[in-house]
Amino acid sequence: MKARFFNKIAAYFISIDKGTFLVLIGMLYATIFFCSFVMGYKTVDLYGRVLCSSVFVFPLLFPINDSITELLGAKTSYLMIIAIIFCEFMFSFITHALAVLPSPSHWQDQEIYPILTTGFIHIAIADSISLAIGFFANTYVLNKWGIKWFGTGFFRRSLGATAAGELLFTISTNLIAFHVFSAADLKDTANIIISDYILKMAYSFIICIPNAYLVSLIKKYIQKEDTIKDRNIISINQIRVRYRT
Repeated sequence: MKARFFNKIAAYFISIDKGTFLVLIGMLYATIFFCSFVMGYKTVDLYGRVLCSSVFVFPLLFPINDSITELLGAKTSYLMIIAIIFCEFMFSFITHALAVLPSPSHWQDQEIYPILTTGFIHIAIADSISLAIGFFANTYVLNKWGIKWFGTGFFRRSLGATAAGELLFTISTNLIAFHVFSAADLKDTANIIISDYILKMAYSFIICIPNAYLVSLIKKYIQKEDTIKDRNIISINQIRVRYRT
């Protein structure tokens, strides 16, 4: 009974168009990103180390980005990075425009909204630069190593690419958001950068393990579904696209 039940579930997911999975991954990607985005200026004191609260959710984005790059290609990943940058600026400007509209005089705490949404604009500026640097580097490194190693060793490639992307993103986004916009002095900013990066990498190492396992299962399924021609007859010009399967 259990085998039949799981086979039915597997058959259902196999029957779904692959583009649907991209939509679902994109929704998850955007949800995690905007949770991190909204809490960008919220700091946490963890045993004397100052951290951004977003550090507890943001590291999830790099493994998701690696999965997209590995399974759907670097171009898809680059497109999602550009799209999320565009969306965060839309979110920032629209929410700020709504927040500064006049409120009834007897309505309490309305002054908080313009202050909060001004911070969104600052974070959007910092994030757009940092995403372009960190996530593009993450995708580029993972893709290049994938070509070099013929698609093997996804876990170590993902962890290495995440380490490079996280470092660039953490330094740039915190320097701009906290120091350039005068939210913190250089010492506190450096404290945040170091604390964030250490926790992010510890977090990322844990996340990369199940993520690598899941990606390997999906790749095996893709290999099984490919035709003999797709698997064995690969022209030199197609290697960049087909190395993953």
